[in-house]
Amino acid sequence: MTTRSSTAAAPGTARRRSKKVDFFTTARTALATGDFSTLSHDELREVLTLATKAYAAKVESEGVSFDAVDPATITATEVVVTVSEMIRAANLNPFDLAMWFRRPTLDRTKD
Repeated sequence: MTTRSSTAAAPGTARRRSKKVDFFTTARTALATGDFSTLSHDELREVLTLATKAYAAKVESEGVSFDAVDPATITATEVVVTVSEMIRAANLNPFDLAMWFRRPTLDRTKD
């Protein structure tokens, strides 16, 4: 009888980890070289979707907000380009955004 150790990875974990490492390596290379042909729209969409859902769920469940991005390494233009497309994808408009922006802020933490 074979038993799995509690420290053994779940099936598919190594594959997902490898995919994540591949994406990060590809993205870093693309940013360094300016060649974005190796980054697919689907990969970027998947990463942004998962990161957005995880961030929102963590903030809501813990009642504490934190910087969603590293302000020292990202520009205002990069944020606005990305957020503008996210707003369009969610079928929101500036009025909707203004209502959410006035929402009381949660406790802030510094990591």
